[in-house]
Amino acid sequence: MKKHDLLFSLLFVIIGFGCEKDGVPKCFQGTVIGYEYCSNAVLIQVVSPPKIGGEITYYDKTKYENVVRAPAQLGEFSLGTIYFTYRPYDKEKDLELFKPQNTPCQMLYGAFDIPTIVIIDYSTLNCLDHEG
Repeated sequence: MKKHDLLFSLLFVIIGFGCEKDGVPKCFQGTVIGYEYCSNAVLIQVVSPPKIGGEITYYDKTKYENVVRAPAQLGEFSLGTIYFTYRPYDKEKDLELFKPQNTPCQMLYGAFDIPTIVIIDYSTLNCLDHEG
């Protein structure tokens, strides 16, 4: 009987704390605010803590805080709420994720100076549905 209680307790701890590792959540909530011109990157304002992004002024002069960029084709993510897991961007390993565009690009549209991430998985529902 005690082994059963121990296994149940261990399972509860694993399930109960499965969303965080070292105090950092595995799943983040964000809002897709648009795409970065000329780079095939989606821009996501991260809503859930901790702060992992930077500040930008978008092309329409709207200011956003806690924004990250991730490789994505135009239209791959719709504007609105997104729940996602990510890993840090590795410049050498992940460069091919930024596919070249087929349209000309004006020089005034450079990349935003914010952290780049690679989205591992995402959902438009919520983190529980996303991770389950």
